Amino acid sequence: MLTVNRGGAVLLLTLAWTSGCHDSNGTATSPTSSPSLTPTFSLSGQVRSSDTGASVAGAILSIIDGPNSGTSGMTDMSGNYMFAALQGSGFTINVSAASHISQSLGVTLTSNRTLNFSLRPQPGAITLTGRVTNAATDGPIAGAVVSINGRYRGTTDNSGHYTVAGLLDYGRSYDYTYVSAENYFPDYRYIKGRTVQNVRLQRIERIVAGQSKLVTIAPDDTLCVNNVQDTPGIGQDYLCSSVLVLAPNDGVVTIEAVSTQDGGYPPLEVETVGVSPCCSERMGNPTTIRVTAGTVIVVNVEMLANSTSAQSFVVNTTPPLPP
Repeated sequence: MLTVNRGGAVLLLTLAWTSGCHDSNGTATSPTSSPSLTPTFSLSGQVRSSDTGASVAGAILSIIDGPNSGTSGMTDMSGNYMFAALQGSGFTINVSAASHISQSLGVTLTSNRTLNFSLRPQPGAITLTGRVTNAATDGPIAGAVVSINGRYRGTTDNSGHYTVAGLLDYGRSYDYTYVSAENYFPDYRYIKGRTVQNVRLQRIERIVAGQSKLVTIAPDDTLCVNNVQDTPGIGQDYLCSSVLVLAPNDGVVTIEAVSTQDGGYPPLEVETVGVSPCCSERMGNPTTIRVTAGTVIVVNVEMLANSTSAQSFVVNTTPPLPP
C-alpha cells in the first residue's frame, strides 16, 4: 500500500504485485512452470538354454535402438537380468552368450515387464554311421539315401553301410535321420546323441480295397512322419507301420485297424496320394475316405514310441461303396 498526499487529500493506493517476473519494460510475465518428469519402467526376466532348459549365466543383453540405445546388462549366475529405469518406447534387444546362437527381439515397453529368452545352442558337428537293411530278410539295401535333418546326405554301399557328416541343428535331442530307398517305406528316427544308427526298412506292400492285411510294429520301427513335422517336444511320439491300398473304382472306402492282442483300436491315419487335390487326410479308427478309381491310400497304423514290445494289427478295408 502506498500513501499519497495530494492537495490536502490523502489517497491510499494499493498496488497489486504478481508472482511472476517482469521484463525490462516492467511488463509482468507468466511464471516459469516446473519441468515434467518422464516415466521410466523396468524390464527383467531370465535367459535359458533351449536345449536343456538350464539358466545361462553371463549372457549379454544390449538395447540396440530407440531412446534406450546403448543400455546393456549381464545375467547373474541364475540367468536373471534387470534393467531398472528404461524410457517407455519400442526398441530391439539383443541377447548373446557363449556357445549359443544370438537372438534379437522387438519390445514395446509401456509398463514394468517380464521378458524371458530361450537361446539355442550352437549346432554341434556329428559323423553318423550305420547300416540299412531289409526288415524282413536282414539283407543289405544298397543305394539308400540317409540324411541328417534333411540337409546332410550320404548313400549306402553294396553292404548297406553309410557315413554322413553334418550339424545337429535342432538341439534338445530332436535332430533326426531320414532314410529312403526305392520300393521301401521311408524311415524317420531321432538321433538322440547316437553316432551309430542302424535302420531296417519295410518293403512297400499293396492291397486292393476290400482286402485285409496283418501289420506288426516293433519298438525300433520308424517314427510317424507327422512327429517330425510337428514342433519338437509337443505331444506324444508315435511309431508307424504302413500299407498302401488301391481303390479299383470310385466311392467311399472304410478302413480300420484292430489289435490282435486285445481287440483294441490303435491311432490310425490315412491319406491319398497321386490325386487332385493332393493328400486328402483323415484321422480316426475306423475312418472313411472318398476315392476315385486308381487312388492310392496310405494307411499308417500308429503305436506309442515308448512301447517296449512289438504289437500286431489287422488292417481291414471295404470295397469303394457309393457315398
